[in-house]
Amino acid sequence: MDAFYAGLNLVIEYRERQHSEAVSFFDRRMTVSGVPRGEQRAIYDLRRREVLLARGIRLIELNVTEFPHDGRKRLRRVPAEDLKVLQQRLAELRSEDRVTGSEVPK
Repeated sequence: MDAFYAGLNLVIEYRERQHSEAVSFFDRRMTVSGVPRGEQRAIYDLRRREVLLARGIRLIELNVTEFPHDGRKRLRRVPAEDLKVLQQRLAELRSEDRVTGSEVPK
């Protein structure tokens, strides 16, 4: 979990490329339990979603591909573009909240 905003009941998770594809740097070793790291990461990602949902905590998962990045999927850090992505994702959350009756402050 990258950020938790208790007052908003919101978690923000930034998903680097190793969350969606094999990356030898991160996956080169097995875990203590004998599960490959990529598989373990997928299990943890799923558990996080399930636990947060069960506790009524909203989750925004930001993917590296949503932001300006290079060919190796490293962020290029373009503040104006980064801000647009964040504003769009928060607007989507507010839209969902209107349907469910929840509220996300602006």
